[in-house]
Amino acid sequence: MRAVRRDKDKALVARGLALVLAGLAAFSGIGAGSAPAARAAEPVKERQVVYGITPWTGKEYGGTFAPKMVDTLFLSAGDRHILDVLETDVYYWPITQEFMADWMGYRKEIPGKLEVRQNGRVVATLAKQPYTFVYPEGYFGGQVQLATGEEAKKAFAGYQKAIDDYYKAADEYRKAEEAWRAEMSRILDQVQKTGKPADPAKLPKAPEAPQPPKLLVMQPSEGYVIDLPAGRYELRVLDDKGQEVAGTRKRLEVFAARRSGVGYQIIPESKWTVPVEAGDPTQALYVSTEATFYLKAFDAREYNRYAYSRMTELSKPLAGSGQQSAWQWVLGEERQGVKLEVLQEWAGRADRRAQAVLCAAVAGLRPRVQDRRLRPVEARVRGAAALFRRLQGAPEARAGCSLRPAAGGQGRPPAARQRSRGAGRAGRPALAPVRLAGAASGRRAGDCHVATEAQAPADPGGVIRASLAGIGSGA
Repeated sequence: MRAVRRDKDKALVARGLALVLAGLAAFSGIGAGSAPAARAAEPVKERQVVYGITPWTGKEYGGTFAPKMVDTLFLSAGDRHILDVLETDVYYWPITQEFMADWMGYRKEIPGKLEVRQNGRVVATLAKQPYTFVYPEGYFGGQVQLATGEEAKKAFAGYQKAIDDYYKAADEYRKAEEAWRAEMSRILDQVQKTGKPADPAKLPKAPEAPQPPKLLVMQPSEGYVIDLPAGRYELRVLDDKGQEVAGTRKRLEVFAARRSGVGYQIIPESKWTVPVEAGDPTQALYVSTEATFYLKAFDAREYNRYAYSRMTELSKPLAGSGQQSAWQWVLGEERQGVKLEVLQEWAGRADRRAQAVLCAAVAGLRPRVQDRRLRPVEARVRGAAALFRRLQGAPEARAGCSLRPAAGGQGRPPAARQRSRGAGRAGRPALAPVRLAGAASGRRAGDCHVATEAQAPADPGGVIRASLAGIGSGA
């Protein structure tokens, strides 16, 4: 019986090994009579003359290109953009449904001047010039500046000097630290030999490590810097003989913003890595009364969604498809030196007249009561450098709210309430409520106006409402 059992076990082990080997053979494509493993098909490439486009998106410089089959470029009006004309290999990538350029495989600059025509008339002839991107607070600092011409060369030279100075200072620090450690070791040996403690006043001071520069400047490149008013144009490149370079004729659509104002970036404390942008005045913000979130104010402009999508993703044939009549708000640069106010209006009996003001100001500023019926409920500042406001739900603040920029340093709650009823009328800022979820306090909800106010009097040019559903852990 034992012999029979051993024979069965051996048979099972042999069968298992056979199955494993068969699976490996099928997976690797090897074995008797098997074909070699299949490989992914190489994309079909075509050498084309293309336009490289570095558009200003409102907050940063993007990157896309116009292949041969795209006949119209899109750029925003009143902004500086970078164009370049090159020859490269282009192929279509069906996985992401876009055309791609093999810049590493083949890239050739097309020399010449860029001619801009409108209605058959030459409006500009542009030569290539050096340009670079300057990041004053580093690449992830949120700010970028375009430097052109001699300014670009000087900016890069200054950056190189700052880096060289840092490396020299770091080398001197390393030497000074070695000398300091040697001296401290000598003092320690002396203390161990004599048994007498060293005088702290006579101990050498440790050297301070140098701080690397935050500034980042990219190496300058050359391209056509273009800044045009809204309209329709034609582009082409002319060689040194004034002849048109084949494949460089394109149409250019320069589009303007329909409206401008103030937009917000909403950062929930419970999911701070996933901020939400709010620029559309027709949307509402829903939050839990227990939620904590942050607000940052930005300049915002409203663009045609089709034109903006084509500007930023021109290499995707379906970008902006079907959105010719849609509009979208785009956040631009962050507003500095502003304060945020939350005003709440209670309607009804005297016990419902309580109005709350929540002022979160740049460090050093204090909340102010703008009406004798208003009282401050909370004012906190987190971070002195950015408008990074912490708003925490309070029983007095459970109501509908509107976000609006104040003017001239003085809030005007009554006028704001009147405008909120006339939202969207011609010549008036669009004011509409931002809903704060929850009425657990048992009081009636009213209008709560959230305003951003520049320290210097200025016309912010519009009113923005925030939007977010289910913000915060308690939503």
